[in-house]
Amino acid sequence: MNRQNLFLWAFILLVLLLISLPYIYAYAIQGAGYEFAGFLLNPVDANTYLAKMRQGYRGSWLGTLPYTAEPGTGAFMFTYYLVLGHLARFFHIGLPLTFHLARLVGTVLMLLALHRFCAVVFAGEQKLKWTAFILSALGGGLGWLALPFADGVTSDFWVAEGYPFLTAYVNPHFPLGLALILWLVTPQEGAITVRRAFELVMVALVLGIIVPFGVPLALLAWGGVLVWKFAVKADWKPVFMRVLWVGLGGAPPLLYYVYITNTHPVLKGWNAQNLTTSPPWWDVLISFSPALLLALPGVWYAWKRGTWVQRILVSWGVLCLLLLYFPFALQRRFITAFYVPVTCLAVWGVKQLAGERERVQRILVTAWAVLAIPTNLILIATGVFAAQTHDLNVYLTRGEADGLAWLAEHVNMDDLVLAGPEIGLYIPARTDGRVLYGHTFETVNAEAQKALVTGFYADGESSVQLAAFLQDQGIDYVFYGPREQALGELAVPENWQPAFEAQDVIIYAPAE
Repeated sequence: MNRQNLFLWAFILLVLLLISLPYIYAYAIQGAGYEFAGFLLNPVDANTYLAKMRQGYRGSWLGTLPYTAEPGTGAFMFTYYLVLGHLARFFHIGLPLTFHLARLVGTVLMLLALHRFCAVVFAGEQKLKWTAFILSALGGGLGWLALPFADGVTSDFWVAEGYPFLTAYVNPHFPLGLALILWLVTPQEGAITVRRAFELVMVALVLGIIVPFGVPLALLAWGGVLVWKFAVKADWKPVFMRVLWVGLGGAPPLLYYVYITNTHPVLKGWNAQNLTTSPPWWDVLISFSPALLLALPGVWYAWKRGTWVQRILVSWGVLCLLLLYFPFALQRRFITAFYVPVTCLAVWGVKQLAGERERVQRILVTAWAVLAIPTNLILIATGVFAAQTHDLNVYLTRGEADGLAWLAEHVNMDDLVLAGPEIGLYIPARTDGRVLYGHTFETVNAEAQKALVTGFYADGESSVQLAAFLQDQGIDYVFYGPREQALGELAVPENWQPAFEAQDVIIYAPAE
């Protein structure tokens, strides 16, 4: 193994440690009174992935909405997490561990694909290649400077799909999807062979299944280059063939998703709520700077004087930036992997600003790194602090964990469990039971269902009224723990009795 490869694998190991040690620490200090729930960032979505893995663990190849009381028939949705569930069952591994192992594998593939992409874009420029690779992999934005002033946190703290490091820290499908996107957009010279065409079709097909929006992103990157080559009467046919094969591979899953989410009675309701709007322009500016500002001279250089390989960065970055504010329900998805072309263009920008003055170039890159890395360090520190304080956003009380474990042994897929909004998130992830409400998007008619659930605990109705409610809704179990107690005092119906009691949790079931 040469020094370059040795350094690459050492760097990959460093990234794996950075995205793993906070989780290991959180598990290690959970103590007797708490249980780490498995996720340090965005646990709301992470538990939905676990719930879909659970469907695969049960043997299903068709996905349903686990947070909707009447999920309807299954569809070819959420396939990647269903597959992870099948793998967990086959290898006898717990679902959370499978989730994190898949996250690490996806991260390795993403970093290898990112290194390959940078090596092609900066061919013959070793220093520039490594600068782009390292800053793309570890960098963030200036959100850490905006913390005292911003209303909430900026996108570089939570829009995981936009940044390789944040992607690797959060879930398995984002880094794997980014690896596939990078594989598709990595420039290659010459005509496309039959083998290469087959590879493009299959990679685009897998990408369309795992991260559907990745296919349009790859097509955008190549589409801009195709238009430019056609306009200047250059040889556009190889680029056109690449666009064609990527489109043919990615189209089937995309067309199926459009069809099923507009015709399936339950998924149609989910799709209507699944709105991912883009952050305001000032947020994007803060969250992607200083790279975004340094990219401006890079855009000029790459388009005016660069090769077609460098122009793909402009096509990818500029078109995605413009489409972030296209009137479209999923507009924020255009931000996926956006940090990569921005960083590569910024490296060209630094080269333009510094010229042949290596000292100036080093100063600019050092200043960039000093400004770009703290956001991710703060994210790691925040996770460590949440672990030290046993933050209930990422921990369960021991009673809650034991109650969920009891439900996992006693409920089946036909059972409906009533719990507060927070515990409702965990029930489909840890048991086979269903809930009235558990997630903003994946509970159909979410606002009304959430109001129904919180009203049950908070309205102070008589036991007779509550009994009628439970019967009307078809509830099989009622979870009453500290989070539900915070909503209100429960008047237990006479025909319901405790089926489980531990610490601060009671689970009620109808008397036999």
